[in-house]
Amino acid sequence: MDAHKDLTVGSEYKNLMFLAVPGAIGRFFENIHHIINMIWIGLMGGAFATQAQAGIVIFGTANSIHQMLNNMFGPGSVTIISRFWGAKDYERSAWASEQTITLKFLIGLLGAVAGIFTLKYLLLFAGADNTIDPATGQSVMSVAIVYGRILLWELPIVFVYYTLNTIFRCTSDAPSSMTLNIISSVLNTLLDPIFILGWGIIPKMGIEGVAFATLLSHIVAVVLGLWLLLNGKKLSIKRYTLLVWPHIKNDRIFYRIRLPYFKMVLEGGGLKISWKGLFRIDLSLFWNFMRIGVVPTITQFIASSLSFVYMNVVSSFGREFVAAFGIQGRLAGLVNMPLLGMQQAAGALVGQNLGAKKPERAEKTAWIGAYIGMGLGAVLVIIALLIPRQIFSVFSSDPKVLEVGATIFALSMISNMLNAGQWMLASVFDGSGYTMWPSILGQANSWILNILPAVILVKFLNFDYRWLLYIGIFASISQLFVNIILVRKRRWIVARI
Repeated sequence: MDAHKDLTVGSEYKNLMFLAVPGAIGRFFENIHHIINMIWIGLMGGAFATQAQAGIVIFGTANSIHQMLNNMFGPGSVTIISRFWGAKDYERSAWASEQTITLKFLIGLLGAVAGIFTLKYLLLFAGADNTIDPATGQSVMSVAIVYGRILLWELPIVFVYYTLNTIFRCTSDAPSSMTLNIISSVLNTLLDPIFILGWGIIPKMGIEGVAFATLLSHIVAVVLGLWLLLNGKKLSIKRYTLLVWPHIKNDRIFYRIRLPYFKMVLEGGGLKISWKGLFRIDLSLFWNFMRIGVVPTITQFIASSLSFVYMNVVSSFGREFVAAFGIQGRLAGLVNMPLLGMQQAAGALVGQNLGAKKPERAEKTAWIGAYIGMGLGAVLVIIALLIPRQIFSVFSSDPKVLEVGATIFALSMISNMLNAGQWMLASVFDGSGYTMWPSILGQANSWILNILPAVILVKFLNFDYRWLLYIGIFASISQLFVNIILVRKRRWIVARI
């Protein structure tokens, strides 16, 4: 099997765009369905809408502790699969992919079982309000539990879904990853109103309907992704030209109008895995995954703990603030989710270039991504400054939510812009397997310069909630400089896998 496109030669910018744009589009659609979820819930109106939006946001924090399990094999899979692919060792790349799918499914199943027993306690720690609202007969806690129990059983499926996207990106097949994301997101968007509001024989499910729509859409995407890999197929984007308005000159036909268009084409030449390989566990690769992933897993656990403490502080201001906080997070995702696709693409390119013994190209790819990320983040800052209240009114009619949202939106987007730069620089650590020091310094920065000041100023000294955003901006600046220094030191180039 030959790679159809070698991304270790040619323009670094073009190669990054080739791999990142489909991933960014897919991630954009993935975030759109999260936004539409919040809009549909907001349309339910009244106290329940704000309560449900707050419940979803708090469950997202609680679920981060389960998502942490994905990091046990995720970073190792990116490093190993992309390096084998960059070295044109396609057989071992397929072997590593089979192992990743199997291990991610098993660890997801373990997380689901553990999550059912720990969910209530995690929600309490995240600040979920257990007070029954007379208007709804429910609490934020009860809403989050109903929603969360369904999505916890989805963990094995969603971990495989993440893995399929990783495999496609690491093997230069970004269009297939994009297609999975688009299909999942569009299907989720179509199912949302049916399950939330009811239709025909399907009863009105409310917030449970949001969870069921997500589960079904991920199942469909996983089935399609496995079919592509088991058959060695991939989806390619082909450019064509529509020729219009012909005329003859010197016995030759010319066209006055040439309109470019694109088609998605199913073709061979993709990575091919086997069913037999999915039912075998190679302990040597298992420990290699664990060795690379142990630091990111610990880091994610610490980061999840950080999120719990931060959400607990946020929750102290009431469910309206939590809802506004969640809405701004979804809006930030309009840039963050495409940037995540770009970061993952950059990480895969770093791994491929290191596998091809081209570290200079790997570093240049990360810097290009950082400039693009901060540029996109700046656009969202401008929008947040101009029309914050109008944007938030799409999601909620609650006056308090609108007031808080208009206040925090621009400040949070400034922090988001700075984070975009440091996230993209971190792609060199993901692709190289150099994870220990970036993880340690990143978590130290978050705890010492973000969480600790937030708890002291807001919880103990009763500062205004705006200080959460001021502190966040300062911590983001610090982390950006840390990542710049680590990239410049270039120790990641010699990291072993």
